[in-house]
Amino acid sequence: MRWLIFCATLIATSFAANYVLERYVCDGWHFLPVVAVIICAFAALLLSKVVSIRRHEAPISPRQQRAFIGIVAAVYCVIFAYSRIWNFGTSDQIEELAQAATNVAVIPQSVSDPKRVGVFGYSATYGILFTRFDVVIVYGVTQKESQDRILHQFEAYHRAHRTRPLHVEFYERENWTTVEGSNGVSGGQRGPEKVVRCAVIR
Repeated sequence: MRWLIFCATLIATSFAANYVLERYVCDGWHFLPVVAVIICAFAALLLSKVVSIRRHEAPISPRQQRAFIGIVAAVYCVIFAYSRIWNFGTSDQIEELAQAATNVAVIPQSVSDPKRVGVFGYSATYGILFTRFDVVIVYGVTQKESQDRILHQFEAYHRAHRTRPLHVEFYERENWTTVEGSNGVSGGQRGPEKVVRCAVIR
């Protein structure tokens, strides 16, 4: 019974944590999946111990606990290593998504790249399972109605082209400072930017 409670708790809490991390955590919080796994594992161990005590059964032994932690760590390393393999689809994909967005909403020109609108893409992993997402960043679209129209376009593109899941992040504005080098070559650096909405399309 204790192992049944343990496994059921671990699975339920892991799926719940993965759901939250995939949908409500934007890029930059890379430590959260590891923290979530540790919390889920200890919650499962604690609950199984409580159930064992109430049912007058022998709890999971320290040796079994260490073996379990070792197995979880090994499996997690394999999942993490596999998630590092894939990158963002193609440059054509982000251009097509940018065009789809501009068809339904006004998007300011990019400050860092004035030749294009403020839509960029890269690849990242989210959630406990390190699911690979194609991340699409949209700058300067703060109205919910416009965001909804863009998300509808992205969802249609995702279904038509069967892309990886999309993690869409809307930023208030692009914070870019241009720096002129001594050799005449200009560059720049990105400052703090405010996320106003995150959404998942899968």
